[in-house]
Amino acid sequence: MIRVITDNPKTFRFASAGPYYMKIGASPRRISKVSEQFFLDWVRERAQRVKLDDPAERMEVLQYHQMAEKFWQDLANRANAE
Repeated sequence: MIRVITDNPKTFRFASAGPYYMKIGASPRRISKVSEQFFLDWVRERAQRVKLDDPAERMEVLQYHQMAEKFWQDLANRANAE
């Protein structure tokens, strides 16, 4: 995983790249329970840190956290390796 954080005192700006899975041929895909749980916990922790007073603005930001949480939860539900 790569994570980049800027040095901007007014906002928290960052970019990160998560794991990518590749399937070659008919071999089954390995999905790590530990890895999926790590990213699921991380996205939930980040969502809890969102502190916005305006409910509409808060939901606008949290919609992306919710989509990420669903993605990682779906993978965690299909995990087949430690």
